[in-house]
Amino acid sequence: MSKAKTHPSSEDEAAKRIQHTAAPGNFLKETMNGDLTVAPDLVDLVICESEKPTILDAGCGSGHWVIEMAQKYPQALVTGLDVKPIDLKDAGDSIPSNCFFKNLDLEADLSDLYDSFDVIHVRAVASQIVDFERVVDQLFKALKPHGVLLLVAGEQCFYGPDRSPLPQDQSSMQRAMRLLHEYTLNEGFSIEAYDHWHDWLDARSDVEKVISQDVWVPVELGLPGSANEMCRHFLLDYTDFMPKACPGVPEFHGENNLCIQAAREIKEAKMPGVSMRWRFLAGQKISA
Repeated sequence: MSKAKTHPSSEDEAAKRIQHTAAPGNFLKETMNGDLTVAPDLVDLVICESEKPTILDAGCGSGHWVIEMAQKYPQALVTGLDVKPIDLKDAGDSIPSNCFFKNLDLEADLSDLYDSFDVIHVRAVASQIVDFERVVDQLFKALKPHGVLLLVAGEQCFYGPDRSPLPQDQSSMQRAMRLLHEYTLNEGFSIEAYDHWHDWLDARSDVEKVISQDVWVPVELGLPGSANEMCRHFLLDYTDFMPKACPGVPEFHGENNLCIQAAREIKEAKMPGVSMRWRFLAGQKISA
């Protein structure tokens, strides 16, 4: 089982703001020309060939991806799972009748879900998971034959114009993300799991194909509604989230702390040519 995942209400509120006002899915979809997955043609094929298509978002957060997939594939049953109650008040009347939500810890026994889904999507949950390899193993078993597992994670790092990591002395946000990364690792969570995804799937005997791709999202000042502008708003919310999520990091607390400096840096758009890298992987299960 995972570590205890109960947090102070202030942290919950900050996390909700990240989910609802500038969720990663918003700027990733914009960056990928409106696609909801990194392998849209493969997902389309799997859904179209299934007699009763089923889709799972494991660690669904705000539920936005679940709702959008249910709208895109009205013939599919789309389920969102999350360890916390899913707050759908912002969705209003837009929730399709073919999507459902359940509370479940991804590090629990998932054997009841085996052989159940054509598509399983997992995004940005590694910072809350202790044994991510076991989660991936269970979710792959939850795929039907020929099903597709989609893994997505953003790195807690800024990259310069040459796609090399930005030196920490050049960016307050870079230093803050480095401290957040180290704190998460020290707490025992699988924040670097993306470095092992390909090897984990390649080692399986039930994998037909593996597709990986990096998506670069610019952080510079952009037009309202653009991917980089949405990413900047996401990062601003993140600077408010970090002190609440990391009480043991002294640099995140006190007057003019590192998070305040990072927020000022983002607001003033002092990062020309800087990008964030998001890692994507799609693994398809062999047919029966």
